[in-house]
Amino acid sequence: IIRSRNKISGIIKKFGTVYMDNAHSVFDHVGVIEAVPLNDSQVIDNDLLTEHAILSSANDVQMVSDREFKFTCEPLLLPQVAQALEKLNTYEIGDAYATYLPKVTVLLNDQDSERCQKMYERLINEVPEIVDIFDNQQIES
Repeated sequence: IIRSRNKISGIIKKFGTVYMDNAHSVFDHVGVIEAVPLNDSQVIDNDLLTEHAILSSANDVQMVSDREFKFTCEPLLLPQVAQALEKLNTYEIGDAYATYLPKVTVLLNDQDSERCQKMYERLINEVPEIVDIFDNQQIES
C-alpha cells in the first residue's frame, strides 16, 4: 500500500496536484439506477417519478430526458431499490451501479482538463492497483 501511495504521490506531484486523504468529504457514495419506460407510449411525469422513488426507497430521482431516468439510493440498498423499481412494471432497468458523485465541482479550462486526463492515463497505466478514478472537475464550455 505504501509503495502504491508513493507512486501515486510522485505522479500527481509532477502534474502539480496533491494527494488527498479525505476524499470522502468531497464525494457522496451513491447507488445509481438508470431506467427507461417499459412502454414507449407511457408518459411518466415528475409526480409519478417522485412517487416511485418513495415506493422503492430511492433517495432521489432525476429526469435525464423524457425517456431516461436516474434513481439514486444508498449503495448497500442498490439491489433492493432496483428490484422494487422492476416490480412496479413501469421501468426497464438499464444499469445499476455504485459510484462517487462530487459534492462540489471545480471549473477547469480545456488545457487543465487535458492535463488531468493525461495524469489519469499515467496513473492507470503505471499503478495496477488503480481500477477507477473519480474527479470533481467541470469543464468550461
